[in-house]
Amino acid sequence: MQNIKPTITPERIATSPSLLGTPPLDVTFAPQGRFAIFRGPDANDRERFNLYRVDLETLAQSLWLDSRVLKETTSDVSLLSAEERAQRERQRDFSHGISSYLWRPQHEQILVPIDGQAFLIPTRELEGDAEITPQALCPTDSRQLGFAWSPSGRYLSFVRNRDLFYTAVHATDEASPTITEIQITQDASETVQSGLPDFLAAEEMHRFTGHWWSRDESKIFFTRTDESAVEVSHRLEIDAGGARTIAQRYPHAGAQNPTVELWSYELNSGQSRRLYSTQDADEYLARVYPLESGVMVLIQDRLQQSLSYRLIGHDGEFGNSRCLFVERSETWVNLTNDFLPVAGRFITTDESLGSRQILEFGLDGEITRYNSVTHISGLLHADEQRIIATGWQSQPTDNHLYVISRDSGKCLQVTSTDAWHDLTIDELGKHYIDRSSSQSEPLRIEHAALPDSAGESVQTPKIIYSQLQDTDHPYTPLMDSHIAGTIGHLQAEDGTELYYRITPPAALADGETFPVILYVYGGPGAQKVRNEWNPLLNQMFAQHGFGVFELDNRGSTNRGRMFEAPLYQTMGGVEVQDQLQIFNVLKDIPWVDIKRVGVFGHSYGGYMTLMLMCRSDDRFAAGVAVAPVCDWSLYDSHYTERYMNKPELNPDGYKAGNVLTHLERLNKPLLLMHGMADDNVLFTNSTMIMAELQRLNKSFELMTYPGAKHSMQESTVTIHRFNQILRFFRTELAS
Repeated sequence: MQNIKPTITPERIATSPSLLGTPPLDVTFAPQGRFAIFRGPDANDRERFNLYRVDLETLAQSLWLDSRVLKETTSDVSLLSAEERAQRERQRDFSHGISSYLWRPQHEQILVPIDGQAFLIPTRELEGDAEITPQALCPTDSRQLGFAWSPSGRYLSFVRNRDLFYTAVHATDEASPTITEIQITQDASETVQSGLPDFLAAEEMHRFTGHWWSRDESKIFFTRTDESAVEVSHRLEIDAGGARTIAQRYPHAGAQNPTVELWSYELNSGQSRRLYSTQDADEYLARVYPLESGVMVLIQDRLQQSLSYRLIGHDGEFGNSRCLFVERSETWVNLTNDFLPVAGRFITTDESLGSRQILEFGLDGEITRYNSVTHISGLLHADEQRIIATGWQSQPTDNHLYVISRDSGKCLQVTSTDAWHDLTIDELGKHYIDRSSSQSEPLRIEHAALPDSAGESVQTPKIIYSQLQDTDHPYTPLMDSHIAGTIGHLQAEDGTELYYRITPPAALADGETFPVILYVYGGPGAQKVRNEWNPLLNQMFAQHGFGVFELDNRGSTNRGRMFEAPLYQTMGGVEVQDQLQIFNVLKDIPWVDIKRVGVFGHSYGGYMTLMLMCRSDDRFAAGVAVAPVCDWSLYDSHYTERYMNKPELNPDGYKAGNVLTHLERLNKPLLLMHGMADDNVLFTNSTMIMAELQRLNKSFELMTYPGAKHSMQESTVTIHRFNQILRFFRTELAS
């Protein structure tokens, strides 16, 4: 099928040193902005993360904190508590070593949670050859998580054994602070926890926090989750050591949700009081933002067609709270983290006009809108003069940085190169760090000052790092064989513009045709086609003789409500129609063998693989479905009801979107894969598919992974899984 020896193999992708190098994650500016730090993988262990430092004057980079200085860690997740493992799965964090860090406010210190502990380190000890003496802030014989500093850095809060605690870290001696520990809640049980997000909040709302400090440090606001009313689902979890039954309180679509309450705890009195409960109206507590004037809570109704901004005053009475703004939709309201209070006004975004736009409101109910950017992807900073945001003007495949005047609405685009830019802003909105790449250029990191107004000229950024100039980067020897993708667009059946990327096979030759793999996701909340460096997985397929096609169908993210709306109550419908449009492009590409097109996807992509194979009149020659959803009534309430409504209110939609409804039309080779400890898309989904295929007497291949959860990120699983996928497609798409 090809004339070159592949250099990008599953083994090379999953082993050290990482072909991604040490790309910056969780970038933050140090106090006073002297330097920036970020997390990145160790040069010799791609799964162990350290902290790295960038000097913003000299632009020199260096290892700042090796995780082994604090604690020797392991990638063995079985050593984690159930809460820690759930947190990592929800945040898709599969590394060990340093998984997060927190600057201590108003102090020259940094807190590093690692392996259930929290270590405080003066930053002066991280300079030069100084001896590092980390101070443990929690008992070393226990495990904690959910760490949060109070605004002054005097207090540190955390969760232990599902109860909420805080410590007073006295500044008598910065190197060896004395610690006083206070337990706030004492009612934790198998069904009750405080201070942590519940499953739905973390997995679907992307709210990864369960407690917040008041601005004046007199209170801690915290959630108390009671899952006792949630139906127990008994799922079989199988690993290499055997099988066990897991009783999981999983809130299925249309079923009872957990009760989530918001409480406040007063430090002086030690008293707690309940502020709000989702049980009162079957709602969701989506976001919590402490303010000088109280606390702002964002509440979704059960069907997620409204998002209310309610201000609870210092009296703590929800009944006296004020609803300052409500976003409504006939389909659903998307959640974001866009909320910035500025001088008595509140700046956020909504999609009332179809695309996501900036608006601000106040206590007087007056609303001001800023519509100078086609689509906003995120708010970063705001002050009395300007708003700093990311988004796009001409095409959704790029992401740029904008400064918008609050006075005139005038907009200034700060980033200039056509690329996907990921931005970090310092606390004062004075400087930014830009992490960008494009189809033609790998990772570049730049630093510059931000304009003080939308009327100023843009400063030329300084290049902190360029992968093109890094001769020691693990990918450098492979640059000559890198295959760039081509981004284009086609029209959906209703005329909507859809963006795609094609990655050709590496061994192109005149007159020779090659198979193509449609690498699909298709579900809401994701965007595959971006103007960024072509991913390793595409390189692997291309070097093994396959072209790769990716398409963002209607319903995918970063295009606004109008683009997403056609998916409402019809999952498995419009996405399939749009993905099938690829054949109108492939038929005109000389190197494509239109009879050898396969499809591959994971999660929603696994679901799409099955739906496409069943509903495309056999246009796909083979497919690989990894961890697919089968029946949407088996999936969780917040995700499923957002797009499909409740099962009893949309029975026809649930039936049409059920894979079992269509499996009789499956006539091409299928490889089905699933992790046997998946607590997200439960393994039951695949067992239902297996049973129905067997009932229909249809052949298929099956590969299951003991102990693997939904993301299946373990290196051994990654290597085996992709070798099996390559083997399957080489066999089934052979000429």
